[in-house]
Parts: sequence; structure tokens; C-alpha cells
Amino acid sequence: IQNVATGKCESVIKVTQSSASKQQVPVFALDWCPTGDGTIAAATANGECLLVSADKGIISKHDLHNGKKIYQVCFSPVQPNLAASVGEDGYCTVWTTNGQVKRKYSHPDIVSGVNFNRTNPDIVATGCSDCLVRVFDLSSDSSAPVVSLKQHSARVFTVLFSSFFPELLASSSDDNTVCIWNYKTKTCLQQLKRHTNKTRGLAWHQAFPHILLSGSWDGSICVWDIRTGSCLYQSKDHSADVYGLHSHPARPFLFASSSRDMSTRLWSMSATVCDLQYSLLTQSQKPQVWLGDSMRWHPDCVTEHPVSSRPQLCGQASKNLVAALNAADNECDRCCILSKFFDPPAGTIEMFAILQDLAGEGTASKYPPGAEVFLASKAEVIMESEIAELQNVRVSGAKKKEEQLREIASMHLELGHVRQFCQVMVQLEDWDQALAFAPGVSIEFWRELSMQYAEVLHAKGSVKQACQHWIAAGNVSKALSSHLNKGMHREAFVLAAQAMANRMPTASSSSSSSSCADTSSPAAAEEPEQRESASVSGCSKEMELVSISRIKALRECAMPVQAACCLLAINKVEAAVQILLAANELGLAMVVARILCQSVPSRVYSLMALQCAGVGNLEEALHYGQQSGSELTLDQICVLEAQRNPSGIESFLTSAHRRSRSTFLADGAQHVADGVPEQAVRCYMLGGDPTSGCTAALEALHPLMASDSWDWNSAKKIISAAGLCSIEQVSPDVKNQLLCYAAMVGLFEAFWRDFRMIWHGLVLTVEATAPTLPDLQRTKVLGHVQYFRAILQKLTGLGGTVYCSGQLLPSAAHPPGSESLASGMMLTGVALPLGSGGSITKSEASMWVQVNPFSPSRTGELLLRF
Repeated sequence: IQNVATGKCESVIKVTQSSASKQQVPVFALDWCPTGDGTIAAATANGECLLVSADKGIISKHDLHNGKKIYQVCFSPVQPNLAASVGEDGYCTVWTTNGQVKRKYSHPDIVSGVNFNRTNPDIVATGCSDCLVRVFDLSSDSSAPVVSLKQHSARVFTVLFSSFFPELLASSSDDNTVCIWNYKTKTCLQQLKRHTNKTRGLAWHQAFPHILLSGSWDGSICVWDIRTGSCLYQSKDHSADVYGLHSHPARPFLFASSSRDMSTRLWSMSATVCDLQYSLLTQSQKPQVWLGDSMRWHPDCVTEHPVSSRPQLCGQASKNLVAALNAADNECDRCCILSKFFDPPAGTIEMFAILQDLAGEGTASKYPPGAEVFLASKAEVIMESEIAELQNVRVSGAKKKEEQLREIASMHLELGHVRQFCQVMVQLEDWDQALAFAPGVSIEFWRELSMQYAEVLHAKGSVKQACQHWIAAGNVSKALSSHLNKGMHREAFVLAAQAMANRMPTASSSSSSSSCADTSSPAAAEEPEQRESASVSGCSKEMELVSISRIKALRECAMPVQAACCLLAINKVEAAVQILLAANELGLAMVVARILCQSVPSRVYSLMALQCAGVGNLEEALHYGQQSGSELTLDQICVLEAQRNPSGIESFLTSAHRRSRSTFLADGAQHVADGVPEQAVRCYMLGGDPTSGCTAALEALHPLMASDSWDWNSAKKIISAAGLCSIEQVSPDVKNQLLCYAAMVGLFEAFWRDFRMIWHGLVLTVEATAPTLPDLQRTKVLGHVQYFRAILQKLTGLGGTVYCSGQLLPSAAHPPGSESLASGMMLTGVALPLGSGGSITKSEASMWVQVNPFSPSRTGELLLRF
């Protein structure tokens, strides 16, 4: 991923985690040079434009605005040696990177925005406080604008040319709107209205020409379809003004935003094109099929191409993707190339480096500097490379000692009393001297002192130094335990990996001089077989302990991709796939399974099918549904299409190899007569009669739930069949009884899966709906609930809770006191709104849907996994 540069009023320009330059004046704006050489242009409050190297600091300073504040600066994407800046002095100054002013355009008021055309280097646009957008032509001798655009009613703040259509331009304003202009025809095509405060940052999508993002003082980011002017999505996670929005040039579905809330956030839009990503992963269609003509998405072509059609990839990054896919000669590289295009980078870079090592193919990925996760066999290579970078870093120090004891120690040494000398040095806390002379007594004595020193260091909190002495003394287990207790999982993993490879000293070594040899040398590797197998056996258990602790920590930090990497690092492929599935990382789960497993789990295809149905691609949904072999998945897709397109459901049922709706209804009645409740419920739901389906389900569930030892599997199958269709329109008593049973069955499953986080919502659902049950069933069900409540009160922690990526990030989208309907806990990260007005987190939804098809809202709506 390319560096992210941020500028602050604290006068610091930061590039990722390092400061490129620190100035004495505030920095208002930054722009990367399009050459990719790491040069940044910075706009400052004292009228200077700075050219800064991300590696070396300030290159040059140019006083271009008479000491007045500069609000925006940008490079020309066509001529990188050309830049423009605007500011408080009312001028737009176009200048070369050597500081030569090429043109100056006067404005009647403060100028806040400037941008070059993406294809024509002579065209530059500005946004002014007089409410006008102006477009200038550098090739013209005139200083007047070629066009002035009036639609905003307040200051224009940001202007941004389209990456695809050279005549299109977007502008943000203090009037709370965003305008889309065709500057050549001098028309405003759309005025986008959704923000409730001044609009600021703008960003065009780099693969979808019709998508624009905008940020505002209201703290929200809106995603717009400029063809219709509709807001497709609004995020409210920032708690203050969103000033900066940028898309990644090679990862078009990755965006960065900066805000006055002092945070920079990364956003992924890849879920909106999951069908496209899955198609490329499974190679169900050639990559070229997904490349489109950008003109198809022009606002002027809305009548020719339906707005509802699935988008196609456009732009240079998309063309590069297709070319790279066609050139890739192995599966690992293909999947890595796709991941770099669609997926956020967190954890995926390490994952593909591990996959390459395990599969023995591919060159598209390598371990990044400071990689947290890697194969155990790579631990030594990676650590040695890091050591090489730190060779010149030296740490030294000494303490002042009492002269009398030093004299005594010296006398001991003159008499040949080396042990006594070392003991006095320990008394003086001169451990360096003590350990240096200890081998003169014996190696065992040196180990004894080293272990003693390690305990002293550990008591003082110097955990890392203590571990170094434990390692040298052969007590690897002690060092490993200390690392884990302090949460130093990476260090623990490296230690366990080296021990497993028999590269660590052991306390059982002979006290002879050969025992002090470097265990990484060929001679040291030639140890007796018995010692080697015992060491490997013991260290394998330690490696497992380290991995379990590390995975637990990563999962609890909502970092499932990194947790899966840890499992891959110890070759636990199936477990890694399961973690990715649980966190809804379906694309990565598919990649790991395709490369390292003999077959892809059917559940992967089922979930992919439902996600494709969720974004409206029914063709791909059917394709994956059929590959899953799950009739339930195909049934769910059919019901979804019936709700979305009632007039076309009969033809869709035919394409899904299903009977007509009338036939389903007739079959449902027959199954009731034959005593096959599960099939009866299924047929009624597919036939479009949820009332009869619920009635048939309850007729089967009532006797089941009245039993002292009811069959959970039978109840689960009936609930799953009833969960094919929303039951919101069913009569309240029938609906509540079915919701009660569904929550009760789900509560048992959540208990077995250790999904403690959602017990709260399941218990509340049972208690709220149980009064509608017959007396006997109500007594039985509430008795079960009391049992679960008693258990819940005794347990601590969240058990087997599944966290999706980024779930624990704070979000201003949730008002203070907002609680989840599933867990009763405060909402964090991405939340899913429910029909009742409440919400649950994405992580809770991924658990809930596995045990109960109906949402915690108790309205009878379905909770689908996309």
C-alpha cells in the first residue's frame, strides 16, 4: 500500500508513522507528486509552498502568496513538474517545481479549492468564496476564466475533476451541497443534497466512473451515484468535520478520510462488488468480461443503460488488473493480484507470503518489513534481516560501585577465588562482570547466575532482558511464558519456532566447553537423535501454546485476518479457513481453500451465493448456490428474488430448477397430510404463503417443545425452513410463538458454540414472546431460560465471540447509550439497522444468523448474512 501523508495545524507533515518534516507554521493541504518519487507539495499558513521528500525532508520553499495563508495545493497529473496553489490572497498561482511562477489568476475573494484536469494539462479549476467555480485555460493569453459556474449559494471549498470524463467537475460548498458540472456545456448536471452542514472533501472512485464520495462538517461521508443524484450510502463514523477524502490509485475500493476529530480512517467498498471478486477468484468468467466502457456510466447515458445494472470495472488500475491476471501462471499469484486490488491490506500481505511458502509457488507477495506473522521456518531469516538493519544500534551503561567492595573483589580474583569474585560483583549489582567471569568457575555456575539475573530483571520490569538471559541459560519455557504474559506474541512465536527447530540452548547440555557452542552452527546441529526428538516434541507444544494465545489476542482485537495468518503459519489450514468464514472474509477463505485444500468447503459457496444475491447478481448467486450443493441456500435465493421481483419469480424458479409456486403450495398441503412438517413448511414458504408455513411449523413444534427430552435437530430443521421467508405479516400470536421457539433453539446452539455475546438477545426474545405459548410449553421454555441465566451470571469473558475486521473501532454513528439488541452492549464499528429501529453489530449478526434466522428486533424480519 502506498504511504498516507497527513498534514496538521500542529505544523507536522507525517508520512505513515514517521515525520517527514516539522515546520513552525500550520500545514493546510498536501498532495503527492504523480511521479511516485515520494515528493509532497505542502500548503502552509505563511504563504510558502513546500516541496518535501518523504525520506529526506524539505527540498525547497517557495513564497508564492505574499505571506498569506495557502489553503490548497496540487500537482498536475499530466505534467508533474507543474503545480497550482490558492489561498487567502485571492490568487490561483500556477508554478513549476523549481519555483518559477507560470500564471497568476486573480479572484475577487479568498480561493479555497484548485484542481488540474486529469487529461488536459492546460485546464485548471478553482473554487472561490464568491460562490463561483471558475475554469481557466493556461494556453490562453487571457487571465479571465473560460467559464464561470454559478449554482452554489455560499463559498465553494473543493473542486475536483473526474478521473474518467474530462468535461465533468465536482465542487463542495458551504451551502451543504455538492454540484456536478459539465464545464464545457456550462451546466450543473446534479446538485447533491444529503449533508446537513458544509461540504468539504471529495473523491472520485477510480474504477466506477459514476461514483463520488463527499465529506462534510456534519461528520458524515456520502457515496453518490452522479447519474441519478441518489445517495447510495452514508457513513457517520467520524465525530467532526471530514476535510480530506482520497482513493488509493492501485486499490480502487480503498479510501482514506481525515477529520477534525484527529483521526485518519481507511474504508473498504469491496463488499459492494463481492460478486465480481468471487467471479474472478473462481474463474467462472474471463477477466475481460468485467471490463467496461467508462462512457456507459456517463450521466448523459442513463437512458441507454439501466441504472440498476451491475457495474463493470473501468480505469487504468482495472486494466492493469486484467493484464496481470492474464500474465499470472499460477493460482497463488492470481489470488494475490486480486486481493491487492479488492481487499484492505491489513493482514493480507502476510497471508499471501505464507500461502506462497506453503504452496511452493508464486512471487507476487513477500513479507513486509516488521511482519507480525510468518512461517516458523522463516523466523530466523526474518529476524536476521531485522538484526542487520539494527547492527549500528548499541546500548551501553554502568553503575558507580563502592570502592571497598571492589577492592575485596579484586583481592579474591588475585587469589584465584573466581566464584567469590562473582558473588561480590552480584552484591555490587555489577552483573556484567559477574557473568563475564562466571565461566571460569563452570558453565553450570554461569547458568545459575544468568537465571538469577533474569529473575532480578523481571522483577524490575525489564522483561525483554530477563528473557534474553533465560534463553541463554537454556530455560526457554520460562522466557516463552514471560512473553505470553506480557502479550509479546510475536517474540514468543519466534522463540518457539527456533526452539522447535532445535536452535536454542538447553539446560541439560553438558558443562563441557562444547555445550557453549553456537547452536545454529553445523556442529551444534549434530546432536543425538533422542535429544532432538524430545526438544521438537516439547517445543511443538510450546508453539501450539504461543499460537493459541496469539490467535485469541488477535481475535479479541477484531483482527481475524491476522489470526488466520497465525494458523497458516503453523500449517493449520482448515482452522484458518474457519476463522475467515466466521468473520465473513469469504474471498480470503476461498483463496486459502483453493490454494491449500483439495476442495472448497460447501459453506463458502453458500455464503458467497447469499452475498451475491444481496448485491442483486442473481446469476452468480445461483451459480454458487448450485456449487454449494445446499438446497437451503437455493431456497433462500428464490425467496429473496420473490420479494424483490414478484412478477418474475416463476421464470426464476424454473432457472433454479424449482417447481412453480402453485405446485409448492399443493405439495405443502400434501406434506402436512403425510406428517412431514419440515417439507411442508419449506413448500409453503417457497409458495408465498408464510401464514400456512408458520401454522405447519407450530403444529410440529408444540408437541416437540412440550417433551422433557425434545429432539433439537428436528426443531432446528423446522425453524430453518420457516426462516426462508419473513413472517412480519403473520398474525402476532403465531409470529411470536414461532419467534420464541426459534430463539429457544438458537439459545441452545449459541451455548454449544460458546457465542456468549448473543445470549442476552436470545434470552430477552424468549422471555418477551413466551407469554403467547400454551401453558405447558411456556413453563418448559421459561425453565430453560432460567437455567441459562444462572450459567451466564457465573461466566466471565465473551467465550467464542467472533469479531469481524474493525468491529471495535469507535464510531460517532452510534449516539451515547446506544445498545445492541443482540448483546445489550454499547455499539461499536459497523452496525446493521433492524426494522424495529434498533441495531446490532456486524460481528453479532455473523453469530446470530448461525443460530437463528429471525432478527433480534422481534418483528419477524430475516437477518441475512450480507
